[in-house]
Amino acid sequence: MAMAKTPKPKRMPDAAVEVRLGRGVSVEARITSAGLLAVGALVSGILLSTAVIVSAASGRGKRFTVRSASLPPLLRDPPRLPPAD
Repeated sequence: MAMAKTPKPKRMPDAAVEVRLGRGVSVEARITSAGLLAVGALVSGILLSTAVIVSAASGRGKRFTVRSASLPPLLRDPPRLPPAD
């Protein structure tokens, strides 16, 4: 005999916002903590990638210089390969 599965209770939202514009427009949004975390990750990723794109496009991004004193000896003076014949 098969047992019937009991439905899981719906998860209640952790945050809710209601915005009213004038007399006729009302918007309500509810979100769980997992959804809020996902939205935050998406927004931060978009902002970080936009900053990199603008920096690269403007040509005024920071130029990184490598100081040879801070490098290990193998990277400071790499071995040279003989010319290919």
